[in-house]
Amino acid sequence: MMMPADSLMGAVVEHLPGGDPAQALRQGALAMIEAGAPTREWAAFTVIGSGRGPS
Repeated sequence: MMMPADSLMGAVVEHLPGGDPAQALRQGALAMIEAGAPTREWAAFTVIGSGRGPS
């Protein structure tokens, strides 16, 4: 059984390649909203950093 956080991270990874991490998280959140997942189980995720690796 997949938990909402697992589903969110799957959606983020799906939208991430070559893109902006914040936008990928947004798209994942929109997918969770469309799926009717309870926000208390996934809404606390945030993006920290640029996603470009160590500088």
